[in-house]
Amino acid sequence: MGSSQGSAQSSATSQGADDGMASCNTGVHHCSFPMYVVKVSDFLDMEGVPEPHQVLRRKGLLHEWQPSMFVIFVSHQWLGTGSPDPSGQQMTVLRHALQSWIDGSMTVEVDLMRTFGDQRSFTTSYERVATAYLFLDWFAIPQLTIRDDGVNDDATKSDTARAVQSIPAYVESCDMFVALVPDLVHSDTGLQCNYSSWLSRGWCRAELWCRLFSNREDTRVVLIFSDREALYIMPMDWQRSLIADGLFTVESDRTVVMKLGERALRSKIEQLDRWGPLTDYRFHLAQEPR
Repeated sequence: MGSSQGSAQSSATSQGADDGMASCNTGVHHCSFPMYVVKVSDFLDMEGVPEPHQVLRRKGLLHEWQPSMFVIFVSHQWLGTGSPDPSGQQMTVLRHALQSWIDGSMTVEVDLMRTFGDQRSFTTSYERVATAYLFLDWFAIPQLTIRDDGVNDDATKSDTARAVQSIPAYVESCDMFVALVPDLVHSDTGLQCNYSSWLSRGWCRAELWCRLFSNREDTRVVLIFSDREALYIMPMDWQRSLIADGLFTVESDRTVVMKLGERALRSKIEQLDRWGPLTDYRFHLAQEPR
């Protein structure tokens, strides 16, 4: 992060960041670093271990988010300390799943409790995957590693910290939200990483709740279990997965991330109070911390 190359990149980013941050600041959460995305078509051509932000930027594969883009936010649990996917297995599952959506060989199982009457709009969404863009933290955030310090450390002025703090705003800006939760093994701990472990992580819960509380008509969450299985998250799963009870690598992140979730909830309540439906307003009001 202290290299001359990193400093030059930060300077160039700052000069071209105003439009990206302004457009990303239309929601509840503040965006303090531009939102970078990768074309799905380019991602499908990638192989092996995913390359980081700096490499993709040099190759010209990163694009600054624009409102006209259809963007898929990918939430996932890291499978290594220095890399999110040291073996490339997680990204392989995502590539195959996206390709299966594009060619129509896989559909997402419908949770009737959440989708009654809304099927047409979601079908249209999946038809747009071929020309969509992906937001993935490893691609979008410069010099991202597993942090030793929290979100309020002395490095908060760096591009990396500002981008991490902007993740809730990035979630708000995305049209689809995908949780990549295949059953794989963490390369360092040897522990199983899957849907249950993803749902236990505090930051993953924060991304999930920011999606559910966003002021969008479609707030559903797609769970990708394998390249052949995907379904929508069940309401009971997210209702009992509070940010406050999540696991954080950095304990000091807990309070900060909880406040992000509370801000998103308050915005959702205000929206429902104004526009309804009343049943949803009452449900979300009951979720407010007392």
